[in-house]
Amino acid sequence: MVLRYDNPHLNIAEVACLYGGFLGLWTLKALKQQRNGSEDLSRKSRFGKEPLKIVSWWILAVALTYVIDIANLVVYALRTPNWWPHKASVVCLVLSLLFWGVVLISCADTSELPRYTNSFFSAYRVNVLYAWLTEAIFESVFLAFTPIPGDTFQGILMADHLARVLLCIFAFAIYVTYRRKRPSRDTMDYEERTMFESGTQLDPEAPEGQSSQALPHTTKRSDAKKSKKNTSWIAYFKSFAILFPYLWPVKNLRLQLHVFVCVLLLIFGRIANILAPRQLGVVTEKLSETNSGVPWFEVLLFVFYRFLQGNMGLVGSLRSFLWIPVSQYAYRALSTKALQHVLGLSYDFHLNKRGGEVLAALTKANSVNTFVEQLLFQIGPVLTDLAVAIIYFFVKFDVYFSLVVLVMTFCYCYVTVKITSWRTEARRKMVNSWRDSYGVQNDAIMNYETVKNFDADEFENHRFGDAVDKYLLQENTVLSSLSVLNIIQGGIFTSSLCVACLLSAYKVSFGYNTVGDFVVLLTYMTQLQQPLNFFGALYRSLQNSIIDAERLLEIFEEQPTVVEKKDAAPLKVTNGRVVFSNVSFAYDPRKPVLSNVNFVAEPGKVIALVGESGGGKSTIMRILLRFFDVNDGSITIDDQDVRDVTLSSLRSSIGVVPQDSILFNDTVMYNIKYAKPSASNEEVYEAAKAAQIHDRILEFPDGYHSRVGERGLKLSGGEKQRMAVARAILKNPTIILLDEATSALDTNTERHIQASLNRLAAGRTAIVIAHRLSTITNADLILCISNGKVVETGTHEDLLKHDDGVYRKMWLQQANKDPSSKKFSVE
Repeated sequence: MVLRYDNPHLNIAEVACLYGGFLGLWTLKALKQQRNGSEDLSRKSRFGKEPLKIVSWWILAVALTYVIDIANLVVYALRTPNWWPHKASVVCLVLSLLFWGVVLISCADTSELPRYTNSFFSAYRVNVLYAWLTEAIFESVFLAFTPIPGDTFQGILMADHLARVLLCIFAFAIYVTYRRKRPSRDTMDYEERTMFESGTQLDPEAPEGQSSQALPHTTKRSDAKKSKKNTSWIAYFKSFAILFPYLWPVKNLRLQLHVFVCVLLLIFGRIANILAPRQLGVVTEKLSETNSGVPWFEVLLFVFYRFLQGNMGLVGSLRSFLWIPVSQYAYRALSTKALQHVLGLSYDFHLNKRGGEVLAALTKANSVNTFVEQLLFQIGPVLTDLAVAIIYFFVKFDVYFSLVVLVMTFCYCYVTVKITSWRTEARRKMVNSWRDSYGVQNDAIMNYETVKNFDADEFENHRFGDAVDKYLLQENTVLSSLSVLNIIQGGIFTSSLCVACLLSAYKVSFGYNTVGDFVVLLTYMTQLQQPLNFFGALYRSLQNSIIDAERLLEIFEEQPTVVEKKDAAPLKVTNGRVVFSNVSFAYDPRKPVLSNVNFVAEPGKVIALVGESGGGKSTIMRILLRFFDVNDGSITIDDQDVRDVTLSSLRSSIGVVPQDSILFNDTVMYNIKYAKPSASNEEVYEAAKAAQIHDRILEFPDGYHSRVGERGLKLSGGEKQRMAVARAILKNPTIILLDEATSALDTNTERHIQASLNRLAAGRTAIVIAHRLSTITNADLILCISNGKVVETGTHEDLLKHDDGVYRKMWLQQANKDPSSKKFSVE
């Protein structure tokens, strides 16, 4: 009696202990890693690179002993008439080989990319120790009950048992040796050392209603990317959970019913995949019988089952039809939420962003929807079809056929996942290269005038060409590796089909099966090729969708640094009194921009801010609008701190006329109405008349319906500024901010714009940033700002009396450059 091949119970017990215990430990460690967050894998392994190589070679040696066992068994069975080992023993032998193959693959896979083996690798030591112990116990039992070799077959069998026992002892000795040399628990990994040596700390949660600026914006983003790269699949997919609420139609019962029906159709499609090849076998049997007549019903039933099958069949087409409104709902919800989120991010994000990359990421909003559809309606059905095939072959034919499908499925799926994972980084680089080329192209188009002014057409073409070349190089790597993958996938399936057909032909030849059974097997195996081919393509597509969605996810993970308090109340503007009290601010803590700025803008008065460029004038306006939060001090409007009110009410109470007014590529009416969409046309006309632009608009070819071009390029600088003034007048705010609104205009145009600004500022609190001092000579209060500090305050006449004053020097300097300059009133 050969215990290994004649007693199935012990073989089943060995396989059950190996798989059950190993998967149990794997699950526990994966859950622990998920609960505790991402961990450094190298620190967890404790073995180091050299011990890991030794362990990998040991596992390979164990796997080879099982290969020798299988070869020995096949040779002996072919040479020995009327003898065949128990089926369960053979299956367990193959499963043991498969187990150690998986362990070897997992130990060899040390990539940092998110992959299912990452969770295993962090549990590597405990799992492999368990496998060693289980193998040693069962192999010792097999060795003890193996008879003294009487022939070559039994000699090889005993040698394999002995080899595995010795290998387990050797592995235990390795573990004990290296455990004594294990690094101290106090040893820190490189990232930790770098963090502490540089003094960098994790950004603490910002107080409610305050900005979080302890770390630079780009540093936080890079840290997030690094932690995501080192996480497990569970945590990786969990990070996408913030996007999933926009995919489910929570408030639409009709669409929820569509989803339910689609799932039912999906299940029915799996049933049809079983019935079609089975019915073809019935038709074959009927045709093989003599004097049975024409099997009309059986043939028509087979055709009907075929009509139901596949994505192009009745079931698949109906499911696709019902899913259309669900998909459109998800796309609209996600794309609109993405734009809303980007617009809701703080000013610091928009200062650091590259417009082309953000736009490219927003265009990938549908990639998340595509990912869910592929997972639910393509990847899921493929795996289900394969699982059903294994069970069906076991019930209909033999355990050997199920084993063929199981091994084929594992090898095919693993090769697909592994090679695709290798291709992932190349795909990621390709996508990044495409984004870079898109950004270059976008920059050139958006800065059309600058390109033409500097005759830089050829330079931009070369720059874009270089970016495209980098993209094509990465694309070539991705496409070439795809061809390699297809060849390997075809080889795996063809080998499995060959084994299955030979087994079936053997059984048909000896009368164990019928010709109809052979047809069912061949049809079903051929039918499996389609989902397997789809699995390869779908997994690649799934990876592509994930990569495309990563940047969108990064945008969703961005959080505004300026947030409202939970109890923030709407701003109630009564007079428009603005007070800056000891305000200090810095974009970077190492370089302060404002230091202890104090001033009061009384209702109905004009406050002018003057000084050299970079002194902090524009920053004052930004923090008043609360694009940033002050580091110290406070800003109040009618005794209400701007940090205690809602952002919407704050910004709706303030009108802004910037230095360079950016208009939408739409009509004149749309651009003026943008300040107040509910305004009537008459209100728009009155605002345009007050801004002295109404008559000019009527001269346009289509009047108020004329399109202004991209960023308002069809209009002159003066026309754009007067439209901006009209927009501010239509808004009718209590507080007005004028940011060097006439600095880029000629003297004549400036005179007309200044008249419009006079009307706008009348009766309102106005804060004016002035480059030309002649425009603010009648301001109620002038603040001279230098290096972030208010160095002089007073009226125009008072400041001119200071012989060595900053304002006087600026005034004289401008007067010398333009002796004909005149004073224009701002009241």
